[in-house]
Amino acid sequence: MRRWSRFWAMIALCAILLQLPLSIQAAEQMRASGFPDLSPKHWAYETITWAAGRGILSGLPNGHAAPDRLVTQAELTAMLIRAFIPGTDYDKEYKRLRVPAGSAWDQRDYLFAEKMNWAVKADRRTQTVNRGEAAELLVSVMGLNCTKHGAIQYLLDEGLARGKTSASLAGFRAGDPLSRAEAVTFIYRLVQAGVEAAPRPLTASAACTISSQELKDIAVSGVMMHDSEQTVLDRLGQPNLKVISQYGFEWYIYNDDYEHYVQVGIQSGKVVGLLTNARNWQTPQGIGPDSTYQDVVKAYGEPLEYILKGNTRYMQAADHDEQSVYQQKDYYLTFYYDKHEDHRILAVQLIDRRVEEQLRGFYGQASDELTKSFERQVFELANVSRVMHGLEPFTWDDRAASAARKHSKNMAVQAFFSHTDLAGRSPFDRMKSEGILYSTAAENIAYGQRDALEVHAGWMNSKSGHRESLLGSYERLGVGVYLASDGTPYYTQNFYTPRTVLGLNR
Repeated sequence: MRRWSRFWAMIALCAILLQLPLSIQAAEQMRASGFPDLSPKHWAYETITWAAGRGILSGLPNGHAAPDRLVTQAELTAMLIRAFIPGTDYDKEYKRLRVPAGSAWDQRDYLFAEKMNWAVKADRRTQTVNRGEAAELLVSVMGLNCTKHGAIQYLLDEGLARGKTSASLAGFRAGDPLSRAEAVTFIYRLVQAGVEAAPRPLTASAACTISSQELKDIAVSGVMMHDSEQTVLDRLGQPNLKVISQYGFEWYIYNDDYEHYVQVGIQSGKVVGLLTNARNWQTPQGIGPDSTYQDVVKAYGEPLEYILKGNTRYMQAADHDEQSVYQQKDYYLTFYYDKHEDHRILAVQLIDRRVEEQLRGFYGQASDELTKSFERQVFELANVSRVMHGLEPFTWDDRAASAARKHSKNMAVQAFFSHTDLAGRSPFDRMKSEGILYSTAAENIAYGQRDALEVHAGWMNSKSGHRESLLGSYERLGVGVYLASDGTPYYTQNFYTPRTVLGLNR
């Protein structure tokens, strides 16, 4: 028994001795990189070592590389300046910038980046960046003014990025946070390609946009009507949400980046609807988010007065400078305008012609599923408008939504339309009854609008406080919708900012 024990002990000792040279070699390689936590087996070992050697990346106070640590906007900006400015004509400009004593460590970097018009926002300097934001900043350093999706596509097309899971917009994983290892890998590829720093122009760069001459049809986030579902998934990835429409098809909602928000209607594997109130669309006629009602009339002519379904004329909005409908070859195109901003386009919606004409009546079939869909769409569209105006998006609030739902139902069932219910309760009374303690609060109500986009556009064009509520300083929003038996929707939005009680937000 002892002899066998000694034998296996010797075997174990030999195994340990055989492993020692390998572990010693690995330790030496880790020391050679300058970072005790950076294994030579790490996928970005070579690029991190390269970046450290050029002074682009420095270790943390404990000397670690922390390759998987997330990068802030300030840190990425500093890396880019270290990579592309020293030894160039811009180096003297950078060093000449006057920075007051006691300024933040990144103050000079931001003064320079803003002078170059790079895609940075000083109020987000301490926030981590995602891969899409990094792409936009990277191409801005190259002297290109691109949208986030345009920047990603440019990097992929030029071989400057390979994507995270595939070389596509979806595979790029724009919403994923950026690590230190990923940051230096992007920079390494740009340096190896001979990229030089340049100021970003004020207008969109042709290199990362599709010219109107190249477009076959209206494109929203690169998606066109009657594209296949697989084309959508390849381009945009899996949707963040799926909700039912009043037409019966599913809206695929992409909301991880409100600046590129899009709803894609899918039926039988094809795109039958597109909707956005962001700036991520363009037309072959040259009409875009900055176009006005008059621009649209010049490009498309006079809008429809009605849509003929069978033998019935369904009249469209009389105020064409708020909402105008056009019949294209195989779909209906609706533009919504903002009266408060010189009738510029607020939103655009495309619905397949056959799908639209099969909906008899103005409203869809009432159901709990459609009710929840409208609620969510109203919330998302509100947040897009806020982001488009430089504001923080709302946080959804269940208690505010509960108060809103009860009021919408009460208005429909009791046949009244007012902020004050038949029991004399105000919006603030109703919110308090849900246990909400607020410092400021407001309410929007509406009824009869066909869907979430139509009611949102109506509120945005209001002159009686609705727009102010949507774009106000409130932090939370709850939406409640009730569909009457004939399908008529009643909408309520409850906004509020929590009151701080003993250090807690309630």
